[in-house]
Amino acid sequence: GVEGVQASQELIQRDLQTLNVLRTQLDQLKDTIDYRLPNEPFRRGLDRAINEMRAEVEHIEAMAGEVLAVLKPQPRLDVPSFAVNETNRLHFAARRVPFLGRKREAKQLQDFLETDRPFVWWVITGPGGLGKSRLALELCLENLTVWRAGFLPRAQGFNSWHEWQPSKPTLLVIDYASTRPQDAQDIVTNLYPRASNLDRPVRLLLIERSTVDGSTEEGSTDRPWWDRFRGTGSTLHAVEGSQFAPPLALGPMPPENLWESICFILKLAGKISLPNRDETLAALHAIDPEGRPLFAALAADALIADRNIRRWDRSRLIEDVLRREQALYWRPTGVTGRDKNLLALATMTGGLDLEILQSPPMEDFLPTPREYAPERYQIMSGRPATEFLAPFEPDILGEFFVLEHVKPLHKLDTARADKLRRASWRCSPPQAWSFLARS
Repeated sequence: GVEGVQASQELIQRDLQTLNVLRTQLDQLKDTIDYRLPNEPFRRGLDRAINEMRAEVEHIEAMAGEVLAVLKPQPRLDVPSFAVNETNRLHFAARRVPFLGRKREAKQLQDFLETDRPFVWWVITGPGGLGKSRLALELCLENLTVWRAGFLPRAQGFNSWHEWQPSKPTLLVIDYASTRPQDAQDIVTNLYPRASNLDRPVRLLLIERSTVDGSTEEGSTDRPWWDRFRGTGSTLHAVEGSQFAPPLALGPMPPENLWESICFILKLAGKISLPNRDETLAALHAIDPEGRPLFAALAADALIADRNIRRWDRSRLIEDVLRREQALYWRPTGVTGRDKNLLALATMTGGLDLEILQSPPMEDFLPTPREYAPERYQIMSGRPATEFLAPFEPDILGEFFVLEHVKPLHKLDTARADKLRRASWRCSPPQAWSFLARS
């Protein structure tokens, strides 16, 4: 039971303290031998015996540490990483393009990790496609040797924040924070009051487009996610008391880095002749004045296909990329209308467990278990699909895909959009409202 686990933890902690004392005594013994024994062969033999004893102590300490980690469960953290291919190339975890720019922001995030406060949280904000998730991923990867760092999954099931002790310095990242204000609040309100008693420092990093959002149902009395996260009274005191700094708002990526990104992708595709730099950047700025690296990647894809992006707008660029995606990969593998319904539903709800097909929220709308083909879904989402149905990402492409998929073909063609709205609400109301607010 709980008492037995706690007793075991205390026993192992005492054993570790005893081992540490023993190691100190061995070091003192070795110093004494070096000082008092002139007999060189005898001293070497004792040195060897002491070194072997020290190695055995370290081995026992390591084993005890592993047992202690089991007795002290840790939250699951994911560090997403894909081998880049044609269907996942635009996802931040594919890291198709080197990490460019953002040196100032990366330094600020490193300072956030290295502050001497035991527990602090921070939030990164900025429009979709600006590179917030990639920035957080690079922070995790850069610090994995010292920190236990990664993205906290939505369905990770850990609820012991009130007694949790980190086994290593720990960085928790929550993406799409507007859909999980309660998760973030639970972490803060449980860790802040006992921050001085944490075994290791803890950092919580939130990622969202804005702290001022519309991610609540129109006409609803629910507060925006930022207000729900901050709370009132003692909750607000904990949130404000542990905030590292005002939100880290990402600005546009500098034009030279956008151009560097475009050139890298073009060369990767074997393009020897590069387009005119100034004309290309001017066209890109007209499409996306916010300087987002995602649109630089989309523009590069269009240029690889010999498109002329001058006088294009944002919708035209996204539409061109998605149409080629479907023509090159979806149609040859036999993707069906029900497959697209499933992808749209997963995109609106932030991903689904495969079991959804055994008890679907709508009849005659999704593939049956017999009809479902993981390889087809993987072609659409760019992610393995044998257990989890990933959303269509990046967000901006996923949102555009859903809106295009439910667009009526005529004024009577409204059933698909209505079914998708109702199905997404039944699966995950918070995720569904957040999606509708973003798109």
